[in-house]
Amino acid sequence: MASKVNTKFVAILVGALVLLAGGVGAAAYLVLFKSAADLAKQGDALMAANKPIEAEKAYGKAVNKDATNLDYLRKWQTALSKLSPETQTLFDAKYPQYPLVRKKIADLLRTDVQAHRDYLDVYLQTMENAGYSRQFAESLAQGATDALAQFGDAKEGESEVLRRYRGLANLRILTESKNLKDSEVDAIKADFEAALKADPADVDSLIGLHNWYIFRADNALNNQRPDDAIVEAEKGRNLIREFRAKDPNEPRTKLLTLSWMLADAKRQAGALNKPEDRKKIADQLRIDAAKGLDESAALLNALDPAMITPVMISQFAFLEMQLDESGKLPRSRAVLERALKAQPGEAALMISKSEADSLAREYEAAIATLQQVRDLPNPTLSVSGRLLWYRKQDALFRQAALSLKALESATDPDPAKEKQLKAEWLEKAKAKRTELAKVEPESSARMLFVDGKLKLAQEDFAGAQQLLLSYLTLVNEADPDALIAAANASFRLNQPGKAKELLARSLQLSGSNVQALIMLAEVELRLKNNESARDLYKTAASLLPDNAQIRARRAAIEQELGQGEIENPVMRVVAEAKKRSDLGDEKGAIQVLEEGAEKYKYDAQITQVLVQKRTNANDVDGAKAIIRRALEVNTNEDQKKNLRSALTILESGDATEANLTAIDLAPNLSDVDRMVMKLGILSNGGEKYKDRAQAIAVELEQKHASEPIVIETLFLRALREKRIDAAQQLAEKAIATNVDKYEGATFKARVLASQGRRAEAIATLAQASQRFNFNVEAWRVLSALQVEDGKLIDAATSMQKALALRPDDPTSIMQYSATLQAAGKPDDALRLMQEKAKLLPDARLIRDEWLRLEGSYGNKEQALKERERDLLLDPNNRTYKIQAAALSTDLRRWDDARKRIDNVRKSEDDLDAALIDATWSADQSDLVSAEKTLRDYAAKVKAGEDGNNKAGEAMMALARFMVARGRSDRAVLVLEETRPLQDPKRLQVDRMLAELYLEMAETDKAIEMLRNIANASKDAPDDTVRLRLAEALIQSRRFDEAEKELQLLTKEGQDGPVAMLLRSDAAMGKGDPKLAMEILDRAVTAFSNNAGVFLKRAQASIETKRNVADTLADLDQVLRLDPRLWQAHQLRAVIFQSQGKKNDVVNEIRAILQIDPSQDEILGLGLRMLVADDRDDEAVALAEDVAKRRGAPGVLYANIGDLFDTIGRGNRALAFYRTAFNNDARTSHVVRYVNALLAQKPPNATEAESTLRKVLERIAKDPELLLARAGVRRVLNQLPDARKDVAASFKLLPQDQVGVMQAWFQTALRLLGDKELATTLDTMTKDVSNPDWIAFFRARIQADDPAPATRNAGIAATKRVADTTKLPGLATLASREYSGRLYIAKDYEKAAVAMKAIIEKDPKDADTLNNLAYLLGKDLNRPEEGIPFGEQAVALKPKSPEVLDTMGLLYMLTGKLPEAQKVLDRAIAIPSSPSTQVTILLHLSELQFKLEKRDEAKATLGKARSLFQQAQGPTQEQQKLEIARIEKLLEGP
Repeated sequence: MASKVNTKFVAILVGALVLLAGGVGAAAYLVLFKSAADLAKQGDALMAANKPIEAEKAYGKAVNKDATNLDYLRKWQTALSKLSPETQTLFDAKYPQYPLVRKKIADLLRTDVQAHRDYLDVYLQTMENAGYSRQFAESLAQGATDALAQFGDAKEGESEVLRRYRGLANLRILTESKNLKDSEVDAIKADFEAALKADPADVDSLIGLHNWYIFRADNALNNQRPDDAIVEAEKGRNLIREFRAKDPNEPRTKLLTLSWMLADAKRQAGALNKPEDRKKIADQLRIDAAKGLDESAALLNALDPAMITPVMISQFAFLEMQLDESGKLPRSRAVLERALKAQPGEAALMISKSEADSLAREYEAAIATLQQVRDLPNPTLSVSGRLLWYRKQDALFRQAALSLKALESATDPDPAKEKQLKAEWLEKAKAKRTELAKVEPESSARMLFVDGKLKLAQEDFAGAQQLLLSYLTLVNEADPDALIAAANASFRLNQPGKAKELLARSLQLSGSNVQALIMLAEVELRLKNNESARDLYKTAASLLPDNAQIRARRAAIEQELGQGEIENPVMRVVAEAKKRSDLGDEKGAIQVLEEGAEKYKYDAQITQVLVQKRTNANDVDGAKAIIRRALEVNTNEDQKKNLRSALTILESGDATEANLTAIDLAPNLSDVDRMVMKLGILSNGGEKYKDRAQAIAVELEQKHASEPIVIETLFLRALREKRIDAAQQLAEKAIATNVDKYEGATFKARVLASQGRRAEAIATLAQASQRFNFNVEAWRVLSALQVEDGKLIDAATSMQKALALRPDDPTSIMQYSATLQAAGKPDDALRLMQEKAKLLPDARLIRDEWLRLEGSYGNKEQALKERERDLLLDPNNRTYKIQAAALSTDLRRWDDARKRIDNVRKSEDDLDAALIDATWSADQSDLVSAEKTLRDYAAKVKAGEDGNNKAGEAMMALARFMVARGRSDRAVLVLEETRPLQDPKRLQVDRMLAELYLEMAETDKAIEMLRNIANASKDAPDDTVRLRLAEALIQSRRFDEAEKELQLLTKEGQDGPVAMLLRSDAAMGKGDPKLAMEILDRAVTAFSNNAGVFLKRAQASIETKRNVADTLADLDQVLRLDPRLWQAHQLRAVIFQSQGKKNDVVNEIRAILQIDPSQDEILGLGLRMLVADDRDDEAVALAEDVAKRRGAPGVLYANIGDLFDTIGRGNRALAFYRTAFNNDARTSHVVRYVNALLAQKPPNATEAESTLRKVLERIAKDPELLLARAGVRRVLNQLPDARKDVAASFKLLPQDQVGVMQAWFQTALRLLGDKELATTLDTMTKDVSNPDWIAFFRARIQADDPAPATRNAGIAATKRVADTTKLPGLATLASREYSGRLYIAKDYEKAAVAMKAIIEKDPKDADTLNNLAYLLGKDLNRPEEGIPFGEQAVALKPKSPEVLDTMGLLYMLTGKLPEAQKVLDRAIAIPSSPSTQVTILLHLSELQFKLEKRDEAKATLGKARSLFQQAQGPTQEQQKLEIARIEKLLEGP
């Protein structure tokens, strides 16, 4: 039982403990009960005995006893200042008491300004000397605020000087972070003004206020407000001028005015183009600056040398350095030496001296001075003492860094001596590194920097880059020199993109760093950004106006850009040839070069360009002739040596031998590099070179097995030859020696991939990419694996990162383009290739890929023009001729295309040419001739060598051709016919036929085909076919059969994730959700690193209405395993939508678009949701973000405009249409923009007119632009002109393209209205060769008339057009229009007759067959009569959900319920519009009711109701009635 503490017993225990502890306990007891006064007296005695350590402890205890005794505090302060800890650790442990005692004194004295200054100065000195820390600066600002609070509301008086500390702290935050609020920025100014009012001599506050104005000026300049910038800067300067008028001898303000003069002069020089003008300013600057420097030096020398601070010397040296390229700095050195004599132990001055020595390249002296810093005695406790400890360690780091700098700049006329000198400095740097490692952790910033620079010096560029980038991460990329070093390593690693990024950052920090400017200029030149390079050299020249090399380089670039006088006559010839070539005049360019070559004795530069043009045109003989002529007349022996090498290469025979010869002749190659390059050439040379390649591989393995490049080469060779064990051994060696610098991750991954463990391979590389800075090759490996795994968006991201490092790498460019296309982003691929074709104009592969994409997805006219230009240079290039023929066909230039096709097929026929020939016919609506063309080609090649294979390929191409044109039925017939020609080992036709049946929703036939392939043991090792078979069986709801097929898989296949997921689908389909979930649970356990299984379980959980929290947890795990699997966000959106959490849905949509901005449907949903919620600004921001991340293509902006227009936000749409037009003035963008302008209230016809004027030369030849102008003229009441434009546009239309003709009519009707259009059509009849279309459009206007007589006359006129026109497309359209009008009029019998007439003419008109089947079954209640027509429609369009729905309805109406179930299940499984899905679901619900599945019927009706909210269209009212009817049906007994 608890009781009160027995205090007497406690006292006894304490006494006992004291006795047991002996004297120690007694002493402790005595101290415990000593008074503060006793402790203070003890401290006094100890101080008198010169024992400051013990005295400080006594005083500290006295203060703890009585913290309000000022005397104790001051004595403690004095004792602390006498301490001199022996190590930095001891110093740092004691130091916090140093500012603490000052704070206590200040708090005690409250209104003693000096006490507060003593405390705040500790923080200020630390902030100014120990590097920026926002937290520290904020502490100083808060300390000043707290101090000011001690003085109450006083706004004047001595206490206002304390505001300087807050101003200086917040100014530092502002200049470093730039993220203060406007009110906080204004408060800085107020603090400085108040401090200056209290103390006008406060130079710190004065310069702080000046710098505040300069910050405002820079901000205005960055926001394109140059006038405001001038005003703000002048305000700051006026402050300094006013102060100097009163105190002209103040040195810091003098230095500031001198910096203005230098900056102004350099800015003026930089704005001038003529060298003589720049030199004039530079000469005057030198005179004025020298005078200013002398005056400043005199002021500094007039000071008491003990008052000269390191900051003053740094400022002065910086200014002198800008005029003294040698780095000698005589004035600064004189001031520094004087200051050092007066302050011999001032470490900061000593470090300044070492910096000055370093600038003068006196590295030995600099390092010796730093050693003096390290040897200084241990300091007493103080701010300067704390800084000295920092500087001691910093001095060691600086010694290491200077040793490396000396190594970099070590030179000697004698190469051997230079090599020795560099070796000596390298050893010194290593020694300093060893010393530094004793006091610094290996992972510290300083160690990373030194190690990185050491690696760079030893030319381990990959290692240097890794270390330097890690260092830069730690220092927030705030070290300009390290950024330059990392850029150097990156550039040497052939990563110009990374080098550019690093140099740009360096210049942000130090814009006047000439080394960074020149390096970045050279990087820009490498990337063909010549204008940027010119501007960078211009800036460098303004900083060093006397530097002849910079001026010469800038002049050379300007000449390259055609902006300056080209003095070199040879370069004038090359420039003129380039100019003509750029204009498309290749013949003129060659003529200029040939004339120049003769005139200037075949100078190497002209000869090189001529030879390159000949070789690009495959004219090897011409190239050899040029070289031989050059060897005859060129007198330069060095040039002739290179020409002989080039001739030897060209005369080497085939490409392989030529490349081998080039390697032999290449200078400066090591034996290993030469052998590796030869092995690569021989390996690609085919069977002929196999033995030679093997011999080199063996020699490499025997003699150079430890070389990293040899390990990589032999490893890749082993993988290609499927020698996995050998590859594994090489990988282990690579991992042990860290060949790839990523701990062997790239080798591990490639071995895993070769073993079929692709997911593990990707995970290995993905994890490594988080830890290391991948190079281009590593990103390419990862991307290739991601493509194989179907992660195309991830693969594209990886390639984007590869290209960011090396934007001009052809291999990466081609791989990125292929990846984008595989990911369904051809527009992005086209934009990429357009950009890279400009960057690499001589890269033939890049150009060919660009023009292929341009012809497929872009400007076909431009593509054809460029190909015609190529054919001028290389008229026999078959690839170019085929592409030109294809482009002419696409552009519907039938005669030109026919000539090109005949020319190609006559010279050398092949399948590509035959396909273009077939396209020529098909595009003119002659599919019969197209098929005959390909069949004839197949018959021709069948008679030749390898006939069956070639004929089979041709017939399979014919099948694909038919599928692409919507004739899957013909494709099936072709493939069935081709089956005897297929390779019995591959069964490639059967595989294609099976996939085609699946696409056609002919699942039963696909299943039969797949089963035959699998049972014939022709499946792939990974069970691809049998898994596909099981999937097809599940789609057909044949679940038991699917399970049997899954049992026939290999052991690996059965245990794999795909099989488990299919088993769960089968269980779910059989109505056993419990078993399905159990299977999924097992899959998750077995494949816990597979995001797909978690995603599948989440999908099943939603279907089975499992716990929402568990489902969300699964989706969270999906995103942890694969953050880019956007489908997880899609399912989260579904859940949140069901919970009514609109904002969460929008956030998930944002997440999806962050991962894959190409998801246009998701974007549309997000925009609609935001607009519906009146969040228009967010919708616009979302759209703009997506557009920017997709490269801001004009097409995307136009599509986004369409979305906004659809949801009734015309103003928002207009903005996006405007951007689309500005980016890409293609016709569709012009038309959208003009229409949007005219849709404004009131219409903006002025801007619409202005827009059309920009494309004026195109209007007369473009029907869409003519219609757009007609719209403008209609708004401006220029009706006659509008009607002329409408009529003119009609004459340009292709009358065989029904869709185009109908679109014209709808637009013309919208512009003119029915009456004006009717009048216009009447006037057009005489001016056209075939008036049938005009008659049809006139009939349509009549048929829409409300007057019955006119309407009937229009219907009759429609029938006349259908019966009499010779245009097949128009005949079909008019016939359908006639039958449709009868149907609308509910004259069902006549409509049926009309439809049968259409079918009689065209038995394969699937749409009319479907409409007739529906009319007979639903409207005339004769479903049995409709079934044959419906079945024919399904045979023709087996993947049409509308056609399948009609068939299902007819089966249901005739009591064929199982057949109806099967067809309607197929219909609902095919993606379609919400309106179509609602119709199918309603029919399914009614069918399920008839099958006595009332619960399922209710669930299906629920889905229909939900989708009905999204459905739009003319059937919506009818659907509403159907929903009500079925609801009533289900409510009954």
